[in-house]
Amino acid sequence: MSKKELSSNIDKLVNSVDDDNMLASNNAEDSTKGWTWEIDQKGYYTSCSDEVFNCLGIVASEFINKSIYTFHITSESSSDLKKYLEDSKTGGTLVVRFEHRNGNRVVVSLSISPKTNDNYELVGWTGFNKVVQEEEATLEATLPAVREQPALIVKQPISSPAVQAVEPVQYGQIQPTNEEQTFELADYFSVLLRRKWVVILTTIFALAVVIIGVIMIPPVYTATAKVRALTSQDGSATSPQYNVTYAERLLGTYAEIAKSSPVLDELSKYVSPMPDPVKSIDVQAIASTEILQISVTDQDPALAQHAANKLAEILIAHARQLYTNGTTGISLYIVDPAVIPVLPSGMANWQIIAIGLIIGLFGGIGLAFIFENLDSRIYTAKAIEDITSLSIIGDIPEDHMRKGNEIEIYTGKSIIVEAYRRLRTNILSRTKYKDFKSMLVISSVLHEGRTSVVVNLGASIAQTQRKVIVVDADFRSSSIHKVFGLENEVGLSNFLKGDETLNIQKTKYEGLDVLTSGPSVTNPVEILGSPNMQKLVEKLKSLYDIILVDSPSCLSVTDSAVISTYLDGVLLVVRDSWVRREALINTIQQMAHVQAIFVGVVCSRTLSRVSGRQSKIKPLSLPENPDETPFSDKAAF
Repeated sequence: MSKKELSSNIDKLVNSVDDDNMLASNNAEDSTKGWTWEIDQKGYYTSCSDEVFNCLGIVASEFINKSIYTFHITSESSSDLKKYLEDSKTGGTLVVRFEHRNGNRVVVSLSISPKTNDNYELVGWTGFNKVVQEEEATLEATLPAVREQPALIVKQPISSPAVQAVEPVQYGQIQPTNEEQTFELADYFSVLLRRKWVVILTTIFALAVVIIGVIMIPPVYTATAKVRALTSQDGSATSPQYNVTYAERLLGTYAEIAKSSPVLDELSKYVSPMPDPVKSIDVQAIASTEILQISVTDQDPALAQHAANKLAEILIAHARQLYTNGTTGISLYIVDPAVIPVLPSGMANWQIIAIGLIIGLFGGIGLAFIFENLDSRIYTAKAIEDITSLSIIGDIPEDHMRKGNEIEIYTGKSIIVEAYRRLRTNILSRTKYKDFKSMLVISSVLHEGRTSVVVNLGASIAQTQRKVIVVDADFRSSSIHKVFGLENEVGLSNFLKGDETLNIQKTKYEGLDVLTSGPSVTNPVEILGSPNMQKLVEKLKSLYDIILVDSPSCLSVTDSAVISTYLDGVLLVVRDSWVRREALINTIQQMAHVQAIFVGVVCSRTLSRVSGRQSKIKPLSLPENPDETPFSDKAAF
């Protein structure tokens, strides 16, 4: 054997050893696949390593501030884990099951250790989750119930190399978890904040009515005279005996006599105008006493005092006639004559106003929830996720300087530019395991910001030195050529009709090209579903790294469903506080019928600028230099 042949054999042997070592290393890495985490004493995640994406298909930042007992953990494992952490003080190992994004269950071995402060007090837990095995999703585990809705079949957008996605997987309304229930109070506050003007105006209206009533209705005054009824007694002077039953009957009799017609008729001779005997005159016996209380209410305090004292005098005179038979013995006498009242009777004005304020406030809150129940528009990220069963991967704030619905490409440093960078990073990270190069951007209805997302996302991705083309497939209301200031005489419609020449136009943004819609057509669905569309997609894939396609709104036409069958994935744009629940469900159903692969959801034109959702979806920042980013391999998209 020559020296050259010997050297060649040695090289092959060394290479084979290196390959075996590398394979063993990879196998070892797969066998110990897992992630680290930390939680506080209440059980909420404070940190989570990025490796969780490889295991569960979930971005690590989504764990932060979520409860370890409920976030993507099965219900049976949740109770076991909670009891373990409550009973254990030293930590240990526990086996639990997590739900993978593709519907599978991931069996995990948790190595748990306590976290203590300088005083050796328990402040939380740290752990390493090691994936033991993965279980295929069962029908009951993976098919969430959809209330009175047909089954929705949607392909999963994410799968790691070690975890294969299960197809098809039903999407619909997610059954509420314990984690969602912990946020119900926050949801109530968000409804009140959203309907604050209903609460404010209702409260103001009720308060105004009460104040007007207080001003318009004159005050009334109550004067009270007290009369004592002597009770007959038996026995000796040293040992008297009282007939209590008879005394009570006697007081009741006097009370009825005081309100009888003869007495009131006589009172009317001395008092004018006569108070309403039903509403203004009240005679009651004070319990456990011999006292009869005579009260008269009137707008004139002097009249109320005079009527109360006069009624007491008339009652005494009648009692003398009835019970003394004209003798000089008197069974009744006034012990506390009525005086002129100074303060109005009943509640003070400020108390009435306070009650009116409270009633108005609670009435406004009730109306707010009634209006919320009647309004089917979607206001929260949680509602979007519940309806679509998709993750929110972008949050584009509203541009309050924009006029109407005009579309602008944002550059420089601004909160909106940063939002598109986050969206770009999330899309790239979610698709890095697949040859994912073409994406359809859809929305349910008009004016949700779909076209704005297409052009700005294209410009943002182009900044990473990828070749990007934006295709305008909206033949009914094309606008992308206007955004870039391009001609639209020849475009997509020409190629789909059989013209072999592609009129791709360059923009002023490096790496970003546009294929405009071209002349309008009378049969958009037919030409979009023609073999030429498939031919176009394949041709563009050979020329560009990323293809973004704009389409009409799903609720009005079926163009989007037709186009999605040729592309790798679908990005759903949902405008904050705009689209209605029925429209969004209809969109998901349309895409489900063609088994579209959803990349995720973008919340567009959010009214609160960059809202609290960013804390859930914020990814690792993507360097502008593509050589420094883990996604520099263009084919990985």
